[in-house]
Formats: sequence, structure tokens, C-alpha cells
Amino acid sequence: MAKVIKAPSPSPETARKQDVEIVHVELDGRWSGWWFDADISLTLAQFRAVGSEKLDETIRVLSEVISDWNYVDKRGEPLPPASASGFDDVGLPLLRATVLAYIGAVGNGSEPEKN
Repeated sequence: MAKVIKAPSPSPETARKQDVEIVHVELDGRWSGWWFDADISLTLAQFRAVGSEKLDETIRVLSEVISDWNYVDKRGEPLPPASASGFDDVGLPLLRATVLAYIGAVGNGSEPEKN
């Protein structure tokens, strides 16, 4: 029979963690100048949600992974950092551009930017 020994808990400094890969995504076309920072190291559940056709699930994941943005409302007032309620004031065309840009960033992973 195998001997099982409880290992000591690692200290916070040496604890292993899954990767967090933050990328800066700049939108283009009519949204040139708009940007967001997001974690592209999704869990499988997050990946499935972003790929689903359920808008609420996609917004939930974007709220979890986008850490900063420069989005403003129709009056030019800054929107609070990405959150489920923060997306309420994002117009559908900008939301679509954000989703597509995020999916593109996840697909590219951490490849270097091409000039």
C-alpha cells in the first residue's frame, strides 16, 4: 500500500498559481483610440462561455477578465471599470467590437506584435 504523507502547505510566496496573461488590446476602425486590458488565460468554462451565443455569459466573462479600459458613455463620461453593470452603458456596436477583439486576442495568445 502506498504511504500518503500530508505535505506542508506552501507559503504564499512559493504557492503555485495558474498563469495570468494580461494583454493590452487597441481597437481599430471606427473605434480607433479605444482600448482595454484583459487576461487571456481563460479557464475552459470561461472559454466555453465566450464562445457561446449567450450574451449574458459572454458579458459575465468579459467582466471577469477585463481589468481596465478607456471606455466612455454617450456624454463622454468615463465608464467604471468593466463589470456586468458597466457593460450596461456600452453600445452594441462597441460591445461587438470588444467581443471580437477579445476573441482575436485569445486566439493569438502571446505572439509578439507584428509591425
